[in-house]
Amino acid sequence: MQKLTNMEAQRVINCLEDAMERMNILSYLPESHSQSRLLPALEEAGAQQAYEALRTAWQLEEGYRTLVLRPRGMGNVSKAKQSASESAKKDLVAQLHQVVRNTCRQLKKNPIAMSALLSAAEDRSDDVLGFIEYFRDLTMVVHRKLSTTVEEESQSKTRMHELSERERSAEDERTALEQTLQVQRSERETELSGLDRQITKLRSELHDITQSNQMEMDSIRSQMKERMEEAETGHVGSNKKLQDKSDSLAQELSTESEKHREHEASLRKKKEKR
Repeated sequence: MQKLTNMEAQRVINCLEDAMERMNILSYLPESHSQSRLLPALEEAGAQQAYEALRTAWQLEEGYRTLVLRPRGMGNVSKAKQSASESAKKDLVAQLHQVVRNTCRQLKKNPIAMSALLSAAEDRSDDVLGFIEYFRDLTMVVHRKLSTTVEEESQSKTRMHELSERERSAEDERTALEQTLQVQRSERETELSGLDRQITKLRSELHDITQSNQMEMDSIRSQMKERMEEAETGHVGSNKKLQDKSDSLAQELSTESEKHREHEASLRKKKEKR
């Protein structure tokens, strides 16, 4: 593609900036003409040329709208009439373009007219604001493109290529790191799963051991209690037997002692008789 000269590039940029300014002015014009306060405001401000230009533009716009809507209610129309209608549309469009450019010129060169336009303007729609913003971005891109020399453009392409390569390399590295991280995460999850199973098993074994120890302790306590009760019962029985035997022996001793005293007394009496 052939590179534009500096003068040609500046001319293109000036055209875009002028179009941008005209679109910004036109965005403040109301969509509904019948209820607009703009024409009376221009007339009161003394901006007669802007008033006449805008009034003519709106009249042509109404005529074009009427011409466009007319064929819908007329049924079948001959080719000659259709051709004449299309020719009239083209003429109206050409007149509209000229009148709209004149309206923008009159508003732009007259600060009073612009002040009246801004005072009477309503809120602009999001579609209009979005279109203006996109056109502004396009103007900046074209301006940057046309104001760049061949050497700068070559350097820019080289930088873009380097940045693209860096981005691709970084993306590959990121992908590799993600894969490594995924593998490590999978290994860690496997390890954690094994540890979790081991902990669960150890907890189960500990629970079984605790239960077994508790049962053994309960059994030992029960056996100790039974043995202590048996020992206590046996001790009481032995003491009773010993006490009974002691009482019996004491009784026998008392009886024998009495017998011995009686025998001794008898022997003493016999001895005295001799």
